[in-house]
Amino acid sequence: EKAAEGVYGFKVDLHFSADGRSYTLTRECKPIVESPTGDEDYAVEHFLECDGVVLGPEQTESELGRLLPEQVSRFFLFDGELLQVRRPSQ
Repeated sequence: EKAAEGVYGFKVDLHFSADGRSYTLTRECKPIVESPTGDEDYAVEHFLECDGVVLGPEQTESELGRLLPEQVSRFFLFDGELLQVRRPSQ
């Protein structure tokens, strides 16, 4: 909808806590061309903040690997085509 209005890109913040610490994981996609048409037309960045401090790239990868190991990622993904929408009877 936003692309139809000429607005491209997005930013998502995930706020969570673990081990008594507060985290904010940010993922941002910014267009690198005026009118993007595909994934390659965006720069993707992510940042991790722990207790108000932005972590560096190596610290971010280490913390994310510890908090969200790849082995559990399958529990957070789904195939939207498998969802069935029930419509009320007319």
